[in-house]
Amino acid sequence: MSVRIEADKSASMTLDPQVEDFPGLCRICGGAVPRPGDPVSCTPSLCSERCLAQAIVEYWKALGLEAQVGLRDGFARLEGIRGILRPA
Repeated sequence: MSVRIEADKSASMTLDPQVEDFPGLCRICGGAVPRPGDPVSCTPSLCSERCLAQAIVEYWKALGLEAQVGLRDGFARLEGIRGILRPA
């Protein structure tokens, strides 16, 4: 099963200072992050593959590109990038 994740205007990659001050909270949605030994653990600062996909989309959006990320088998996968890089 593939799910398309896109950036919306309400999503932001800026870290909320309150979330940043509490280790164990997801930097995207503020949800609880599983312990590192937990099989569903994605990263130390993200709670799920959906939040990882959102972070990937936001990263490429900041570079002026549109990323297509799919969610399959518990993983976020970069499936394509469209657009032109902005000059540095």
